[in-house]
Amino acid sequence: MYIKYRQYKIQNKWGSVGDKAMVPAPTCLPGDKVVARKPNWVNLFNLGNNLLANKNLLRSLRIFTAFLFLIITKNIAQEKEYLVTNSNDTIYGKISRGINYLNTSEVRFKIRDAKGDKSLINPGEVKIIRSLHGVDGDCFIATIYKLWFLKRIIQGKINVYQLVDGVLFFTSKEGSEIKSTDFGGLNSRKKGLEQIRPLIEDNPVILKEFDSIKGSQNNILEMIRKYNNYAK
Repeated sequence: MYIKYRQYKIQNKWGSVGDKAMVPAPTCLPGDKVVARKPNWVNLFNLGNNLLANKNLLRSLRIFTAFLFLIITKNIAQEKEYLVTNSNDTIYGKISRGINYLNTSEVRFKIRDAKGDKSLINPGEVKIIRSLHGVDGDCFIATIYKLWFLKRIIQGKINVYQLVDGVLFFTSKEGSEIKSTDFGGLNSRKKGLEQIRPLIEDNPVILKEFDSIKGSQNNILEMIRKYNNYAK
């Protein structure tokens, strides 16, 4: 059972008014006279404004949530997997890895079109593969020598590619042709530095730091990232 409480001034039988008290309405002590307080219109007005403000806030939150949902939905709808052929045709479809059971070291990619038909992707016929959900994750895959697939691992003024399921690295600068770059793995560290230095020598600040590092794979990749960030 819930008891409703109200605020009252308590006036005793001798006419004196005691302190304000919270008592169960309409209960009071024997012999006491209960005098109800007059409503405070200022407080009621402020309360109404607060309720109106909260209502407007909730409405704004609903509008913002709906707008955000539309943006996310639109972006998801726009993001599709595809490939670009050597003749610059774009073909949309689901990208997946294929397996050559006769040569498991060979990397293959397949595309499934809207009709559900699957086709083997020939590295000699495509420029770029846009993958989102495959084993290679969200990435771009290029081709080289009409034979190999390369995963782009660094994007910027200098792009760095790595042979899919391999240890070889390739680079291109400002959209130039992708070229083999011997660094990392079993390659000589000195040779690795010599291969990358011409790509960054147009930035004296980065070049100075580059000349002071050891030519390990991680160091070289980090310097390329710094160069790209500096160029933004």
